[in-house]
Amino acid sequence: MTPEQLFQYADQYARKAEADGLGTKYPTFRATAKRFRVTHAAIEQACDDWDQSNGYLMPAVGVRCGSAIGTFTNKGDWLVEAYR
Repeated sequence: MTPEQLFQYADQYARKAEADGLGTKYPTFRATAKRFRVTHAAIEQACDDWDQSNGYLMPAVGVRCGSAIGTFTNKGDWLVEAYR
């Protein structure tokens, strides 16, 4: 899996969710690892290797809802956040 493949997958995943009226959703590390048959470490490395001038690609380790902030305790629940 290249950083470009990861970006394209996560970006299309988010766009499809928005088109389906589900709001902005990003794939989890677990779903992404299963899709590409890679480890969570490989996903992190692809995010690190991504050229941020081509768009945003980073792991999201938590969520914010209103004034509350929560973090995921399991790395498989982290999200692959990608957008231009």
